[in-house]
Amino acid sequence: MTSQIKTVPFLVLTTMMALFLSGCGRTGPQRVAVRGTVIFDSQPLENGRITFVPMAETKGPAAVAVVQNGFFVFEKKTGPVMGKNRVEIESMLDPGFALDDEAAYAKAATKYRGKPVLPRDPIPETYNRKSELVIVATGENMPLDFVLNKPSIGRR
Repeated sequence: MTSQIKTVPFLVLTTMMALFLSGCGRTGPQRVAVRGTVIFDSQPLENGRITFVPMAETKGPAAVAVVQNGFFVFEKKTGPVMGKNRVEIESMLDPGFALDDEAAYAKAATKYRGKPVLPRDPIPETYNRKSELVIVATGENMPLDFVLNKPSIGRR
């Protein structure tokens, strides 16, 4: 009987330590499910990528999803972190060869002689590398629609 009494506190202590060390089941920052559309120059973005980058006091990893035929979806497990996020949207253009095919890249580089081999992203950098798009992720199944326009050329 004495050994059973000593075993119970040991098991309770061991269980509590395991819960403490595991973080009580918490696996990281709270994320949200998001779905939406991307329209560029009055057309659905055929192939692209959308990235949510936490900013300011929002902490956590970036979330990235593919945009196909104008639509994107993030599940809760992979969605943006709750809070303020900068949104980057870029198209994924087909250069005509696999990006990891060094021989094809070298052949294209020879063909274009000093000009860029990869096509330039038609989406302006104000929507991707220098994005000014900001959202605040607040709840589940947030619908987000982005309408992007080409920059207008100065008129005279």
